[in-house]
Amino acid sequence: MPSTLQLRFGTANLDDLVEEWSEEYDRRDNVVLLPRLDGAKIDVGKFGARRIKVRGQLVGATLAATQTSWDAIVKELNNGKQYLTIYNDRRIEAQRDSLSYRYRAGTPLTVVLFSVGFVAAAPFWESTSLTTTPQVISSSPTTFGVTNGGSAYARPKITLTADQGNTITSVTFENTTNGKKWTWSGTVATSKALVVDTDVGTVKNDGVDALATFNGDLVQFILDAGSNSLKYTGQNCTISVEHRDRYA
Repeated sequence: MPSTLQLRFGTANLDDLVEEWSEEYDRRDNVVLLPRLDGAKIDVGKFGARRIKVRGQLVGATLAATQTSWDAIVKELNNGKQYLTIYNDRRIEAQRDSLSYRYRAGTPLTVVLFSVGFVAAAPFWESTSLTTTPQVISSSPTTFGVTNGGSAYARPKITLTADQGNTITSVTFENTTNGKKWTWSGTVATSKALVVDTDVGTVKNDGVDALATFNGDLVQFILDAGSNSLKYTGQNCTISVEHRDRYA
């Protein structure tokens, strides 16, 4: 990992331009005052959008070079949602929220002072690399571990492949670390796969929607930060759990 800030937005390279970086994300807490009692009732809150501010300057060799470089940066900033990448190993999908720039009196027009605001719907950064944990099931139930190396929860994609010479007809899948659990009933044919994607909220059997026979936690099924113990009950198969570490 680099020791200095590396910043990309889409194809725009802002590494050498950034002078200051700041972030904020709010948590929506429902606070209810209690009549005739001290204190309040506070429900567990949810995080809102993440806002990122970047301040810096562009210095060009000539006025024409400055205009060309600045126009290229602004064009990329206006391309809608793209991945904003920091350090080189963390990213967040964001879009430009605000842009201001100015020229300082007494300095050449080859120096552009700018400030860019980004807004991301997701409150967390995520790893640019995917973590995959495989597990061959030869007995039921089977418990195995998955590590989320980030500082926030992650939503996994779970693939059950019927590659052990039998079909899959009944599944119970539980994260015993946090109590999240789902079940599925149906038939996964030999060599086919059931894919439960908790990040986008889909359940597919050999590519066909299979949500009707799914019960339990779907988008609520998460991997806590740190170690997670997953328990599978069902027919023999091969499991693949994919996730990206996420950072608050």
